[in-house]
Amino acid sequence: MAWLARLIVRLRHGVVAAYAVIAVVCATFGAGVLGELKPGGFRDPSAESTIVAERSRHFVSGDLVVVYRANSGTVDDIEGWAGLVPALTRAEQDPSVERVVSFFSTGAPWLLSRDRTSTLALITLRGTDLEKVAASQRLLGALHADGFTVSRGGYAPVFDAITSTVEHDLRRAELWAMPLTLLLLLLLFRSLISAALPVILGGVAVSITLAILRALDYFGEVTIYAANVATILGLGLAIDYALFVLMRFREELPRVGQRRAVVRAMATAGTAVAFSGATVAVSLCGLFLFPHGMLRSVAVGGIAVTLATVLLATTLLPALLALLGHRVDALKIPFGMPLPDEHDATALEHGLWPRIARVVMAQPVLVGAAVVLVLLACAAPFLRFSPSIADARALPRGMEARDAFEAVERDFMPHLSTPHEVLVTWPGRRPGADDVRALLAYARRLASVPGVVKVTTPEDAFPGDPERAVAAMLGSDEAGAALRGLFVQGDTARLAVLSRFDVDDERALEQLELLRRVAAPPGAAALVGGQSAWVADVRDALVRYTPRMVAFIAVAMLVVLFGLFGSVVLPLKAVAMNLLSLTASFGAIVWIFQDGRLTGLLHYEPLTTTESTVPVLMFAIVFGLSMDYEVLLLSRIREEYLATGDNARAVSRGLARTGRLITSGALLLVTVVLCFATSRLVLIKTLAVGISFAVLLDATIVRSLLVPATMRLLGRYNWWAPAFLRRWWDP
Repeated sequence: MAWLARLIVRLRHGVVAAYAVIAVVCATFGAGVLGELKPGGFRDPSAESTIVAERSRHFVSGDLVVVYRANSGTVDDIEGWAGLVPALTRAEQDPSVERVVSFFSTGAPWLLSRDRTSTLALITLRGTDLEKVAASQRLLGALHADGFTVSRGGYAPVFDAITSTVEHDLRRAELWAMPLTLLLLLLLFRSLISAALPVILGGVAVSITLAILRALDYFGEVTIYAANVATILGLGLAIDYALFVLMRFREELPRVGQRRAVVRAMATAGTAVAFSGATVAVSLCGLFLFPHGMLRSVAVGGIAVTLATVLLATTLLPALLALLGHRVDALKIPFGMPLPDEHDATALEHGLWPRIARVVMAQPVLVGAAVVLVLLACAAPFLRFSPSIADARALPRGMEARDAFEAVERDFMPHLSTPHEVLVTWPGRRPGADDVRALLAYARRLASVPGVVKVTTPEDAFPGDPERAVAAMLGSDEAGAALRGLFVQGDTARLAVLSRFDVDDERALEQLELLRRVAAPPGAAALVGGQSAWVADVRDALVRYTPRMVAFIAVAMLVVLFGLFGSVVLPLKAVAMNLLSLTASFGAIVWIFQDGRLTGLLHYEPLTTTESTVPVLMFAIVFGLSMDYEVLLLSRIREEYLATGDNARAVSRGLARTGRLITSGALLLVTVVLCFATSRLVLIKTLAVGISFAVLLDATIVRSLLVPATMRLLGRYNWWAPAFLRRWWDP
């Protein structure tokens, strides 16, 4: 790293000028990217629920779900027909519309509300996701019907609502994060120039982040949620890394001069920054073990942004420091809480952190046991973890897409918008009359499963006359085409099973298994999907892939830490502590969000479940971040131990040298991340609060209490490794 620093010092003017151009180009290139990213990627492509969802689109599409509510009377009276049929005809004639399914074209009674004052129109749209969003907005005028209140839900409006909400919330978070971070840095450095440098680095990191996301979107689907994670990482890490490098530069500057201070800062803090970026990137690689597009796009975006941030901290920042020199302390303020000089003998022996270390090491068993019990108590709510999926309920109340979703759930048959979907296939042939009769008999068997309210079938349009339903499915007349398209296409038929239970209710999941056990019609194969099946597949994926991710990240960190310290014990202890503090953080998000606490403070609506990807993302992100603080502390302790051979003294002085820096860095990172907790989307809010709690817990209780206690108990065994590994590490 020293050679790079010397090169940067020589080329400092060119480096700063180049980054100024890069920042402008990236800001221009990345502008508007948030409106082009997609909110999906939560499904396993090989899961049964995903296969059913993709094939069901040919029958009933949720691209645009229009809810019409009559201002007076019922929708099926003469005024209703006169008002709605022309509106639906206009929509059907739009070139972006592939198909319109309504009560008026099919006679399906479940498209009417229970009180017959509302009805649904299910519209399939052509084109890409962005084209569907544009079409749903353009169709608003055509869908207007006199005497009716219109609200729009479905995939396109939800897509539009999520992307616009994320874009607005990201801008607000950035506007809050920058001034708050600048204020904290000003108090730490007591110099406006020093405080401004990390913020400048953070601003450049955000512009590069958006450009990276746009570039990645050209090569594959990038989820809108990757933008949140990437922005949090880009802004948070840029400020954190700048703090470490800047602090070391300011310490070295009075002793060795401007240029050598840059070289020394990069040889020490710069190396730590490079290692930290590598650990965060390795942790994010664990997300590739999951098949879900959302997690993989977060991994790609997060890794790219992390490496770009490391590049900024090791090239742009030293160039700026080389240009500023002693002026880095210009524009001082007369107050603050500056970081102490680590060469101050008084601070090293009698400051707050060495006093904490001595108290802890005087009673290591008591302190260690107390901390572990506190962490386990925090983790206990995680035993109630109930993973689920994100749907329209994740949107804030008052948004049209959510209001439409709730209107369907409230006014129509139970869970009409989230049924169990059953696909019955006769391989290689269209169903005949006997097959349709067998399909109706199969539907009756499905309806007998406990908790099933109704199974939608062609017979609904011909109550009490199943033979007319059979004839309608086999006909070729234009009038019956819409009804046939709802139930039979090619060699496949679709049935919707309406349940009494919510999609993530345990009884709905048990019901799903019972439905899958019902024998399919003779000569046919049946697949059962739907929202509850999606929940079941998500839970199965967590059980199947999470242990692999944890093992991958843990082994990678063990190898890296052994390479740094030549010890087997320290890496094992570090991984165990990270797992303990992370589990405590998982318990905290269950206690807060799943149990519905702090709703007034955090402004959210509890859903009694937790989005399944939150713990996975938290683990991948926080494990790498917390390892950064672990290495910073252990590196200092090891330096003292090698110099003195005194384990207790090494721990005390190591904590004294790094305690304030680690907590300050964590405070800055938490400040940035908590600004994203102002998001109106529960998933982002949960992730931000969870990451903040985990980082704060790790940088305070774990590093200041548990690490000294365990290192005191282990003594010289902290540095133990088997002979064959020791020879490899120190030949």
